[in-house]
Amino acid sequence: QVSDMEASRPLAAHLSSPSSLSKLQHALQRSRVCWLRPAGLRFMSSGQGEADKKRLHYDLCVIGAGPGGWAGAVRGWDLGKKTCVIESRGGLGGVAVWGGAIGGKVMLEVGKGLRRARPHLKGEAAATADGGVWAEVRRRTRLAMLERATQLDQQLISLGQTRRFNRPTLKRAEKSGTIQKWKGDARFLSPNEVSVGENLVIEANHFLVATGSIPIPLPKFPADGEYIVTTQQLLKSAETIPQSVIILGGTVLGCETATLLASLGTPKIHVINSEAALFPDDDADIAAFAMDSLERDGVHVHHQSYLEFAKIHPEEKLIECRIVHTRWSQNVEAGGHAVPHRISRTYRVEKLILCNGRIPNTENLKLKDAGVECDANGNILVDEHNRSRSAEHVYFAGDILGKLGLSAVAEMQGRYAVEHMFSQQYAVKPSYDGLCTVMHINPEVAFVGMCEEEARRRDLPHIVAKIVLENCASGLIKKYSTFLPSVEYGEKVEDPFEVPESSLGFVKIVVLNDESQRLLGVRCAGEGARSVIQAAAILIESRQHVRALARSSHPFPSILEALQECVRMVLGTSIHKHHLIPDNTTYIRTYVPSGKMFYEGSEDEHVDRPTVPTYLR
Repeated sequence: QVSDMEASRPLAAHLSSPSSLSKLQHALQRSRVCWLRPAGLRFMSSGQGEADKKRLHYDLCVIGAGPGGWAGAVRGWDLGKKTCVIESRGGLGGVAVWGGAIGGKVMLEVGKGLRRARPHLKGEAAATADGGVWAEVRRRTRLAMLERATQLDQQLISLGQTRRFNRPTLKRAEKSGTIQKWKGDARFLSPNEVSVGENLVIEANHFLVATGSIPIPLPKFPADGEYIVTTQQLLKSAETIPQSVIILGGTVLGCETATLLASLGTPKIHVINSEAALFPDDDADIAAFAMDSLERDGVHVHHQSYLEFAKIHPEEKLIECRIVHTRWSQNVEAGGHAVPHRISRTYRVEKLILCNGRIPNTENLKLKDAGVECDANGNILVDEHNRSRSAEHVYFAGDILGKLGLSAVAEMQGRYAVEHMFSQQYAVKPSYDGLCTVMHINPEVAFVGMCEEEARRRDLPHIVAKIVLENCASGLIKKYSTFLPSVEYGEKVEDPFEVPESSLGFVKIVVLNDESQRLLGVRCAGEGARSVIQAAAILIESRQHVRALARSSHPFPSILEALQECVRMVLGTSIHKHHLIPDNTTYIRTYVPSGKMFYEGSEDEHVDRPTVPTYLR
């Protein structure tokens, strides 16, 4: 027993937080020790906890510090609002900083450098390059993430103070607001109250929830961070470059991960794809290009397959996986109907990487206590402004909506949500018609707007123009400028090393076939594809006539000339006359709502061809 107040004072100094006192009380009771509390110190009972917490009030409370949350918080600062940001697990920036958006792209760029250097290295030099590169990759990746997080932290310090603006014409208040950061798990206590950790309750007039998404959990194959990993865990778990992996999921992330590991030197890569082809919702030529790219990198893609079981062998540091392939054949006895045949095969690899998709991160938020309603599948019910239908003071942005998992989309939605809350005259509703995305394979693939298959499914009259980069100057330069493998001085090289024509890529545009002739979408594959889609996105958003691209000046030589030539093909003013050259890869064709496609310039121009694939009929 301790009854002397002087003796207990040092202990009280170290246990200033109520949570620490509560834990100590519980431990002493379990040990049957009686502590006579000195005056001024008291334990919190479960019924007194919420009332005794520190309480703060804000105009805007942002839950989640990723791209959507951060953009919304800064916009609140612009509009002069007292704002707080609550971050839980990671630092500022969310998965965009601490996940794959920055770290993965650093690894990919390093892999590109290794890919270019390997033909010049021989023997021991090549082995040293592959063996010692992983530690440098990990170091550079961490440095990139830490530097970006530091930049955001420095901005947060400056945004914590109120400042007056010298340019009142801008879309903001006369003076700024403030932003304060709190760390901890947030959960709603009531429509206007959020608990942060154990000691803080935040009251706010408006809430922006942007907690992002998490990988889809697989009860049969739970991630352990060592043998079964997510892409985010791969960097932490692997001490060396994995020599063999199985990637579960033929998604964009799965293809990018396979390309990244292949560029870093992983020799055995398997991708499990449940569909009959990659990206079944997009155009077939995009899927074929991505498939060719993966095959050139030595990646084995298992279509129409699934993972049956996985068993870890810790003594061998391997995981055993059984992949089941489904093959279809016609059974005469069954009336000619297709019958599935399943063939299984077992592989032993170092890592099983989960790329099977993501789900909204609503865990522990207790949205029901805020009055937010969800449908039977758990999707949050929102209106056209991404505002909760049942709790109009709660807005959502980013991956938590479960629709478009892109950082740029989350940022647009976060900015718009705050503008709609406090200053609707500044609010411009986001448009997703010109949404851009890039798939980082070798070489890259860029998407913007509607694909050809989507235009057919909507039964829109449209014109499609496609040109392969081999018919453009930039493609020829790429074809013949790839470095030769290292040769001894004076050694003769019989034939130049050429890039395969299938890897050069193409540009394809979809134009609405009416008086407006506005651009619906672009698909571009090849080196520098990302530089094409932004110009196309602006044209799609503004709904201009495609002649605006035909009249503009593009740098030469570049992949942009292919985009301009496609537009000229639609207008009938192209330099490349595709119908005079026997080439099936460069064409222009017209689709009419009757479900027929007409190829221009060919002898059978007026002979209709089926346009809808058999699997869509």
